[in-house]
Amino acid sequence: MDLKTGVIAGHEVLSILAIQDGDKGYTSLAQKLEAIPPDEAFAMLYLQSMGKEDIPISPDAWKARSEVLENWLSRDSGLMNNSRQYLRAVLQEIRKNSVCASEMPLDIKISELERCMSMVKELPPRVKENIAQQTASWHGSIADHIHLHCCRSPDQFGSDGIGSYIARAEAECQWSITGYQAKGEAVCTAMRQRLAAELCVMKIYWLHQRQGKAMNETDVETIRERGLQNLELAESFFASKRQETTWGRDLDALEQRQRATNAENSWRIAQIAMQLLNAGKVEANESRKLEMWKWVQRSKARSLATSMGLEGAIPEFLLNDVLASDKCRSMYEQMVSLQSQIQLAQPHRRFALRHELDLHLAEMKKDKLLKEVCDLKDGMPLTLSALDSITEVARTALVLVDWYVVPDFFGDGTLLLLTAKAGRAPTVTTLDIATIAPIDWVTHYLDGSMSQQRSKDMSDLNALVQPLIDLSDQGDILVFCPSAALHRIPLHAIEVAENNASSRQPIIFRNPIFYSHSHSLLRICLWNAQLASEAKVPLNTLVMNGIPKQTEIEKYSAGRDSAMQLAERFSTTASLDESSTKSKFTTEAPTSRLIHIHSHVWWDASDPLAHHIDLNHEKLTAREIFPVSFLKGTHVSLIACSGGRARVGNGDEVMGLVPALLHSGASSTVSTLWSIPDDWSEIHGCFLQGIFRAAQWVAWWRRLHQPGQGISERCERASFV
Repeated sequence: MDLKTGVIAGHEVLSILAIQDGDKGYTSLAQKLEAIPPDEAFAMLYLQSMGKEDIPISPDAWKARSEVLENWLSRDSGLMNNSRQYLRAVLQEIRKNSVCASEMPLDIKISELERCMSMVKELPPRVKENIAQQTASWHGSIADHIHLHCCRSPDQFGSDGIGSYIARAEAECQWSITGYQAKGEAVCTAMRQRLAAELCVMKIYWLHQRQGKAMNETDVETIRERGLQNLELAESFFASKRQETTWGRDLDALEQRQRATNAENSWRIAQIAMQLLNAGKVEANESRKLEMWKWVQRSKARSLATSMGLEGAIPEFLLNDVLASDKCRSMYEQMVSLQSQIQLAQPHRRFALRHELDLHLAEMKKDKLLKEVCDLKDGMPLTLSALDSITEVARTALVLVDWYVVPDFFGDGTLLLLTAKAGRAPTVTTLDIATIAPIDWVTHYLDGSMSQQRSKDMSDLNALVQPLIDLSDQGDILVFCPSAALHRIPLHAIEVAENNASSRQPIIFRNPIFYSHSHSLLRICLWNAQLASEAKVPLNTLVMNGIPKQTEIEKYSAGRDSAMQLAERFSTTASLDESSTKSKFTTEAPTSRLIHIHSHVWWDASDPLAHHIDLNHEKLTAREIFPVSFLKGTHVSLIACSGGRARVGNGDEVMGLVPALLHSGASSTVSTLWSIPDDWSEIHGCFLQGIFRAAQWVAWWRRLHQPGQGISERCERASFV
């Protein structure tokens, strides 16, 4: 239309498109532009001017063409001028996106972003009002591109140029945070606060490269604190967002939480915090080690802990304290009432009720005692005070053990061992082992052709557990919480040497060991088991062997014999052959506190929810176990090949059969990491014998304090965790 009316001349079109005068292509192009609607004509003109094959034209060429374009769009054509100026802004935004997505140098990308910001000043007020909202995004993009450029420049990292870039990125990032805060955009604010902390890590690393041992630790501490403050703000937002994603506790709710964690990379917050806390030339003091331990607790299996916490039990001692206070009791009862109303309400009513519950919980958290209840229900990270309570209830020494990989900028990272024990400050030990070593072991001995030698070739992994000799006493219960590839390794079987002795033995010979996906889950499982013990719920043992009798009966006879012996011991009937079905499990498992399944399990790494137990040729998948609701304090033994496998995602979020069993209410499980022969069921028999003997001892002790109750009755009701 503008060509037809003379608003733009033909030679200007040639200039925009960089077509030489007299080119035959101009005539047909002009005809096309005149024949189609204005918005389509503008799009064609723009695409022709951008270059070919998605490669942006050079900055000089773009400057020349854009000046003509801007001059054209500023002319009066009879159309609304605001619309034409808005097209000008859109044009620059598209150009900026094209350049920023290309491999053009950093300075060109920054210049295009600066051009966007300078252009805003020239726009009419109404257009400026809409476009200016993107200013915070442009500032943040500059910081993003600088950060990426510095990460890709290891050889130049100690230079003055990199230092200037980092300073510029910090300023741009802060402007971005301020802009997003002014607009109330909480998600973008949190993401930029995380970037600000990453830039703090980068600045410390740059100082180390520049100054080495002469680096001023006071400067490092100032930068570290600034980064941690930003992370605390970001983590506070993402934690509440994870909780608010859905109030449900079913599989869909769990998957929504895990998707939210991945989509926003909120799991990176703990990594950045650990980089900040582990940085510097001075060894971490007790205060810093405590902060490192706290961040690791925040980082693992948060979605599963939240889902389990929503239905978790409140320990009797805590509930008694709540009920003893009139104020606390009233607020607690109101919480229970609202939760019940949400469960029964029609879908359209639930939003308002959930909002009311959110406000009520915020009030509850102002009280120290009620906050402890809320943290337990929210699956919040374990605290040292909670560890003291657990140890007191367990009446035995517990040592919580975490492994964590702290990433490096240009290296493989550092593997840390963290421990916590009641009455002692947390410890942090840098392990003398490459972070790639566990991955290599899994690759060679689990996924590769050397699986038959794995039990003989674990010496390269000794450093993973050797420090525990000095960090625990013999007989302490060790609670192992692995990370990443360590979930696939039988850490309890790694050998240690006591007091520099020449002989070595597996650490499990020295200490009882069990595993947890996160220590937050440990708290939930323990309270559930304690509640079951106090409630005196019968075991109602369920024993199932899912391998049909006609299937190589001699090869699998040991498992069948073990199942029948176990059933006889607990005065029940084993489900074998045709009676061992999926419907049998889903019907009877919810009323049993001791479940024993011996069968085949099939693992598919691409679909962990398809991880399934074979019950007489029926598949019982992890997906089908999630909706099943077990009694509090249920123990599940899954004697099957690779029953304990799980997919471990970002933030150590887990999915598979064992997470499904825990989510459904199991307080403890026994399973395997890889293939086992059928007669290894005898090992599990020894395990149960040990539990049975412990139960008899507990029953005897309780009988002394409660005359008139028989041992068999008390054994039947003793807790198995």
